[in-house]
Amino acid sequence: VLYTNSERSGQLVVDLITTPKEIECEGKIMSPEAQSETDKMKVKVIAFDGVVIVICCLSSILCSRSLKRANNLRNDTAKFFKLHKGKPFRPSNHMEYINMWYILIICNDVLTVIGSAFKIQLETRVFSVTSENYEICSILLGGGVFLTFVGILRYLGFFKSYNVLILTLKTSFPHVLRFLVCAICLYTGFLFCGWVVFSPYHIKFRKLSTTSECLFALVNGDDMYVTFSALNNSSDAIWYFHRVYLYVFIALFIYVVISVFIAVIMENYENLQHYYASGFPDTEIQAFIKEDGEMSLTELFRHVQRGGTWQSWFFCIFPCLSYFRR
Repeated sequence: VLYTNSERSGQLVVDLITTPKEIECEGKIMSPEAQSETDKMKVKVIAFDGVVIVICCLSSILCSRSLKRANNLRNDTAKFFKLHKGKPFRPSNHMEYINMWYILIICNDVLTVIGSAFKIQLETRVFSVTSENYEICSILLGGGVFLTFVGILRYLGFFKSYNVLILTLKTSFPHVLRFLVCAICLYTGFLFCGWVVFSPYHIKFRKLSTTSECLFALVNGDDMYVTFSALNNSSDAIWYFHRVYLYVFIALFIYVVISVFIAVIMENYENLQHYYASGFPDTEIQAFIKEDGEMSLTELFRHVQRGGTWQSWFFCIFPCLSYFRR
């Protein structure tokens, strides 16, 4: 336990530093039956991790294949627009051919594969059992689980009532990003000002990271009284500046910045409601597909067999396996 009083401010910072290590016990501490059951369970866990790695690798290959085909189609369409339409492809048109869900799935699979392989090495004691190795493994697996549940939103998007959230985030993202650039500039100014002025007198402003945490908590309405009362200085100038600083920051970010932020998202939400009622506007690619003289989509897929064979039903239920059929 380390007590830090280097600032001579009367406030002690207490740190507890521990280094966990694995110590193998000498002799047998488990009965033969319990040891056998533990070994069987370990084999099952390793086998399960191996199955997860195989499935994730297969998923990544299929998603990469789809992205490659989409990229080839994007290049062909861009060349067609340049030769026959006489205009270049806009960046928004290029993005229509990039399925971000596939990229998300690939990232999820990569994290899961690396995390599962790392976990197998820890289970078999190939890697030393230290807190650092467990932290790396938990971060990889935790990130993979997080992206997996984010990917579930893709399937909820097929339903109109659930698709509103996804489309609202998608359409409002450029506006929110531009708004955040301005908000971050203001936040950074308050951040450095508070750190420079109050770091000798306030425990929450001692470091730049703790100053940012304090300001972010104030935006959410947390620890306001403690932030006001924990100032340790008898100077009237610092006391008044501290009050004015906090009042201006809280009023600006809670009453103005957050309100405008919500208004930006609500505007896009209302536009989506209008589009659901009157129809979504066509993009340049969709308008090109609907042009007269172009082959209709039904003609493109007229060659597909529509028989009611068991193969058709099987690939209908498991669409991801239809890639191997081609």
